[in-house]
Amino acid sequence: MSCPLAIKKESIIYQDQVDRINKLAFQGAAEMKLVQDLRSNGDLLVSLIAVYGNDVVGHIAFSRGWIETGQDRIPTVGLGPMAVHPTHQGKGIGSQLIQESLLTLRDMGEQHCFVLGHTWFYPKFGFVPASTFTIDSIYQAGEHFMGQELVPGSLQGIRGRFIYSAAFEGL
Repeated sequence: MSCPLAIKKESIIYQDQVDRINKLAFQGAAEMKLVQDLRSNGDLLVSLIAVYGNDVVGHIAFSRGWIETGQDRIPTVGLGPMAVHPTHQGKGIGSQLIQESLLTLRDMGEQHCFVLGHTWFYPKFGFVPASTFTIDSIYQAGEHFMGQELVPGSLQGIRGRFIYSAAFEGL
């Protein structure tokens, strides 16, 4: 890449490009529609884009989720989807998006976040199997369902099930 990559907040002027990136990266419209639904229902907490020149080449979304403990519903955050344009994959763009967005979440005062993803990728950014924290999900994904304390000790003593935003029910 000859010009610098910029990581910035998604704005309305980039939404069409973000939708296109999600559709291309996932080879279908499901994740694109998910991001659109998260935007419209107000559960999209952080939406960052990677811009190269004038083009959006990557996107990451974090939405409101909850840990249901049986007695309480504790607010938390879910990562996903994250997409990088197929011609720009393998260049560290996804890593930059994750690093910047985790800093943003910490600055917002979020305590923890969860992801359903690749076990070879997300642990590089501090994610561990969510079972480490006695948190599971409806997906029965084993070690592919991971969590991270954005505030050390914030999941101590919490046991429960992670629930994604209702927008995820369509996946």
